[in-house]
Amino acid sequence: MDRGQYIEGKLSQLESRLNNSSQELIRALLLNFNPPTDDNGHLKFSLAYIALFNRIWDRWVRGDRKAALDVVSSDLSDIHQSVLEYYSDELDGDDIEVSPKVARIIDSLGFSSFASGTFAGIILLAADVKNRIQQKIIYAMTSGQSFGYLGSIISEIPTELSKYHKGYLFDLYSQVERIAAQTYAIDLNLTHAVYAGDVIETTREFCEDRVHKAFSLQEIQSWNDLDWRGKIPGVDVLVALGGYNCRHYLNWISEGTYNQIKEDND
Repeated sequence: MDRGQYIEGKLSQLESRLNNSSQELIRALLLNFNPPTDDNGHLKFSLAYIALFNRIWDRWVRGDRKAALDVVSSDLSDIHQSVLEYYSDELDGDDIEVSPKVARIIDSLGFSSFASGTFAGIILLAADVKNRIQQKIIYAMTSGQSFGYLGSIISEIPTELSKYHKGYLFDLYSQVERIAAQTYAIDLNLTHAVYAGDVIETTREFCEDRVHKAFSLQEIQSWNDLDWRGKIPGVDVLVALGGYNCRHYLNWISEGTYNQIKEDND
């Protein structure tokens, strides 16, 4: 199972949902907007128009918030389950049992509330994106642009939201997966792992040097003392691995499997 691709699939579903939701916002803005124009059809500045933009945006956020949280909560649950299935079904064919404490540890990490703030608070509220769009609208009105120009600004919303947050969400889901895997590994007394995933054009040298190789927990933890391009400051390498937008993950293995891999590679 390529868990990196699995997470990318989850992110793709979330992006699709965000795009559909953004289209609802666009329809509401275009349907309700009737900006003032001069005799030549050029936009004129209006504080009431800006206030209307804010009301429509904020109403969209409130209406979509619960649905957004449900999506994230379901995604995180699925990611945890996929990791559990990996260790139950694929780890050396052993009869694996993970104790109930794993679920408690994952819950105590607070990822549900973190995801709530990330998706609903940052993406849906998206104050920075909202402010950028609003500033463009003000410019269109004060510089006497056409209504068509205003429509093109509004149509940028899905792209702006997606471009700004895609990497952040990928990191969120990847970190959830890595912490879940590490938690299961602790419960199963596994202290060795394979640096798993694939190599693409943008793969960092740090990851390329390690991918498909096996390491001890001590070796992995020692990477915290290294510096490389893309490293996330202050985040344990067991969670961040190669850093921002890293598509790799750790497949935890038994010491016997680790020794066999090292022997085969010598």
